[in-house]
Amino acid sequence: MARPRPKRRVWTQEEDKKLKHLKTEYPNLSWRKIVQLGKLDRDEKSCSHRWRNYLHPDINKGEFSQEEDELIIFLKGADVRWASMPKYVPRRSANAIKNRWNNHLKKKNATIDDLAYLIPNLDPNAIRLIAGPNS
Repeated sequence: MARPRPKRRVWTQEEDKKLKHLKTEYPNLSWRKIVQLGKLDRDEKSCSHRWRNYLHPDINKGEFSQEEDELIIFLKGADVRWASMPKYVPRRSANAIKNRWNNHLKKKNATIDDLAYLIPNLDPNAIRLIAGPNS
């Protein structure tokens, strides 16, 4: 039987401050110990996720550059997993890269083959003949 999941709630500034302080002061401490020391009412996974995607000082939360977008498009085309992409797109979390793809890049880079599932019995080759060689 699955464990009941606690109800999600918004992180407070105080919780963020505690987590950031403890992780920077004790970088090698386990997440379990950090939760205990900070008396955070969160589980280890939640704290790890918060640190990795939002609080880590090396994470760039600003706008994505054109180069980053092009790199994400290339990596997605090469079937690189989300978790591996931060190795190639420095200072960005896997979560931020995935959100960028799903919310901004996927629609702009859709091909006829990507959209073929929307229209039953569509022959992509017929569309290419009509649209021209660059589609």
